[in-house]
Amino acid sequence: NPDMTRAFITELDQRIRGNPQFTTYRVMIEDTWEQCECPECLKPIRLPDGTVLEPGKRGSPFRSTQFFIWLNQLEGHLLEHHPGKRILTFGYFFTATPPMVEVAPNISISFCPIAKNSKERLTGPSNATWHARFLDWMKITDQLTWREYFGLVGPFPRPTDAIALSDLALVHTHGINRTYSELYGDAPGPRMDGTKAWDLNAMYSWTMTQGLWDPGQDVQALRAEFLRRVYGAGGADVAEFHRLI
Repeated sequence: NPDMTRAFITELDQRIRGNPQFTTYRVMIEDTWEQCECPECLKPIRLPDGTVLEPGKRGSPFRSTQFFIWLNQLEGHLLEHHPGKRILTFGYFFTATPPMVEVAPNISISFCPIAKNSKERLTGPSNATWHARFLDWMKITDQLTWREYFGLVGPFPRPTDAIALSDLALVHTHGINRTYSELYGDAPGPRMDGTKAWDLNAMYSWTMTQGLWDPGQDVQALRAEFLRRVYGAGGADVAEFHRLI
């Protein structure tokens, strides 16, 4: 819809002029698979190399390609009228699948493997789809942030620090140096009582934080350091408690 695009660019101009101190502005989808199903939006997409993309099932590149064709128009406008400004967008839900078009170099991708199995490394069999998507993104952009969900724990232990450090080390070998994980604060909140999450997960969260500096560190050694520094002589007993639960 060209009229919508023009209106969106007008809004974007207003946001940038009203907030000139920022370098990056977010234009991103949210938590939904739903898309317009009018005839115009369901037209097959003909790519520059002659390939034709038909509307497909969830996870196909059709909707992601459609979105980035649109987003690249915004980036062209930024290059001309707001040089030096960038857009950050999600690789999430229907845009988690990399598009089959180039992504403008002033677009940053926050890649969210939301359905990834966090009990297994990215290279594990259950995560083959997400690993493939990650590698495909690496072919078309060097502006990707690894956005994870390791910090979303309930009032139960979630020792994903071993997986987190392994995955961080892996993505770092591909040049990724930006990461983000949703994390409950250590206070009651609208979604849950964060103090309960931290009761059983402080050690794992601390280990993951240390791993951001160097994901090649030994997880067991980091856990031992936490137990020694926090519990002193009682560290061995707390370690046994964690082993049992």
